[in-house]
Amino acid sequence: MYPNPSSGVIHFLLQDTFLPEHIRIFNWSGKLVYSGIYQPSLQIEHLLSGVYVLELTNAKNAYSKVISIVK
Repeated sequence: MYPNPSSGVIHFLLQDTFLPEHIRIFNWSGKLVYSGIYQPSLQIEHLLSGVYVLELTNAKNAYSKVISIVK
């Protein structure tokens, strides 16, 4: 996942062994602020500056990463 921190777009580079279906982003308080179908790039300019938890999931696995957004 790059760049981190980001100001507008996040790109994903994943191993072939994990193929996500959904993406969710939570603010640091745990509130869901984005939910959608996985795409290799994600526009995040609508989110405020701060620290978030990004979660990629499929039917069997989940991957999460802390991301920073700087405007």
